[in-house]
Amino acid sequence: LNKTLLPSRFYVSWSATGALLGAYEKCYNYLKNRKQFNNSLLSYQLIQERLVFVLMNLQSMFFVNLEGNRLLTRGELTHGRASAIKGWTTKISRESISILRDLFGGNGILYDIGLGRVHADIEALYTYEGTYNINMLIAGKELTKQNAFFSKL
Repeated sequence: LNKTLLPSRFYVSWSATGALLGAYEKCYNYLKNRKQFNNSLLSYQLIQERLVFVLMNLQSMFFVNLEGNRLLTRGELTHGRASAIKGWTTKISRESISILRDLFGGNGILYDIGLGRVHADIEALYTYEGTYNINMLIAGKELTKQNAFFSKL
């Protein structure tokens, strides 16, 4: 079980990164083609700030996953590190996809036009192979050598 759980938990982080990349591209193209007051929505300051914010999250996720890949290849990826990577990337992806969904306005909740499908997918990834909180407890146990899963009576 441990031989399977470690890489599968880590690979979920790549899925979360891919989901965010797809959402970012879909949102960017939507905003480029959507006009308001004769201007592309991409020309507005707040939209540009949100896109840059999400892109920086995406790039950070990519580099964290790349380091995780290096550790996995060398046999140095621990359960704590895999859990921290999975928990963090799914949390950041979930938050970023919500930002992108907002940029679609009312169309963002639509399953076939907006990001409704991607938003539903990231919710599943966020809880798959352990929720964010459980993954942080696994990472925290490795970091502190203290088990926070059970109360000490």
